[in-house]
Amino acid sequence: MSVVIETTVDNLVIDLDFENYTIECYNFVKLCRSGFYNYQCFHDLRKNISIEFGDPLFAFNDREDIRVHNTSVEGIIDKDNITPRLIKSTTTRRDMEGSLGDIGFILKSSDTPLIGSQILISLSELPHLYKNTIMFGKLIDTTNANTLAAINNCASDNNLRPTVDIRIKKIHILHDPFPNRQPIPQLYPPLPINDIRLPLPANDIPDGSPIDTYKREIIRKELTLEIIGDIYKAGIKPAENVLFICKLNPLTKAEHIATIFERFGDVLSVEIVRDKKTGNSLGYGFIEFETKEACEQAYSKMDNTLIDDRRIHVDFSQSIAKAF
Repeated sequence: MSVVIETTVDNLVIDLDFENYTIECYNFVKLCRSGFYNYQCFHDLRKNISIEFGDPLFAFNDREDIRVHNTSVEGIIDKDNITPRLIKSTTTRRDMEGSLGDIGFILKSSDTPLIGSQILISLSELPHLYKNTIMFGKLIDTTNANTLAAINNCASDNNLRPTVDIRIKKIHILHDPFPNRQPIPQLYPPLPINDIRLPLPANDIPDGSPIDTYKREIIRKELTLEIIGDIYKAGIKPAENVLFICKLNPLTKAEHIATIFERFGDVLSVEIVRDKKTGNSLGYGFIEFETKEACEQAYSKMDNTLIDDRRIHVDFSQSIAKAF
């Protein structure tokens, strides 16, 4: 069985040893399925040794849905009351040898090996003895090796946190052989906008200057969009001929919007974003014009106007979805 971890560096494909480490694999897969690891930050980068993730509060000070640092899937059965509940490991071993790409749970220090959510990935080319760690899977293929090398080469601060965040976007489960032992809720963590670590500013912009503050804010928003997958890479600019439109009446149709906005210039497309399951309008979308000038004129004239008894809001799009 395998899972794919989408990170802000690149994807990591993990093959899990569910036959020998059933409890560990079940716990990890169900935490992944719940969305528990989404947007979490990698930390404790020890060069050529390991890096960790799985603490939902690390670099996530604004988080309110979870207030525990370590829990198994059994602790999130009630999403309104998440508790630091650990479960007993498959094995009684407390120390295991690992090498590049091995992945394991970090054990809580106690007489009984207990696992929660905290994960270690080996960055060691040679076999290394990891204390209080149960290895239950391994990253596969050469792409993973390149990704791990990039992670290993990241600069970090005195607390071993990478100076530019490495975060998990999402985890995809390619195969799940485990039936749910109990209903597992879906978690929707907020975006860590205020806790994202930014790249260093350009050398020609002095720290503390108004333009430096402005640039940092732009980069912060770009990185947040990159994490949620709305832009391919931070630094790419959104199209200048696309308007974002929201607060739409659920009954408003794309062709109706096109008819209203075409007086400002040729409308190339109108997209209303819909729920993937129900097909119902989510009340927002995008209007693509042929020219930048038409887009600017529509923005200046149409914000806060009534369409189908709803006062809409329009703004210049910050998404680059239409670029791909």
